[in-house]
Amino acid sequence: MTHWRTQGGTWEGLLKQFLEGFEIPSIEDIKGLMQRVDRLEAMVEAMANNDKNGAFPPRSKETAQKPADDHSWEAPPSDKVPKKQPEKIGRGHAGEIVLRVIADHPKGTDFKTIRAATNFDDKKLRNIIFRLDKTSKIKRVKRGIYKKV
Repeated sequence: MTHWRTQGGTWEGLLKQFLEGFEIPSIEDIKGLMQRVDRLEAMVEAMANNDKNGAFPPRSKETAQKPADDHSWEAPPSDKVPKKQPEKIGRGHAGEIVLRVIADHPKGTDFKTIRAATNFDDKKLRNIIFRLDKTSKIKRVKRGIYKKV
């Protein structure tokens, strides 16, 4: 039979180990939190009193909504205009892309053509074709030839 060792071998040590293990706050932890809450409340009251006495000037709606005049948040203008990339076939989910490629060939298309058009690796493409076949979106005409249903 295994004997469990506790801190000092007392019930207090066992209880302390249990509370720390499950991160249950102790009375001291709760008292510390209450002191911090009291300090925060006192700070909020002090700020409210200072605000009423005019320590903080009231902000008008105009100044609150206007951005700063320095425009430091804007990106610097660049001389280079981004080039438009040629439209790729890759728009949408992978299955939709492969289905579009297969649909572009009404008589059917082979694996190599699909791979060249999509640039997917072999395993990903095999999985997509398998899924499209199981959901009856494509038909296997013969080995390696696929046609849209």
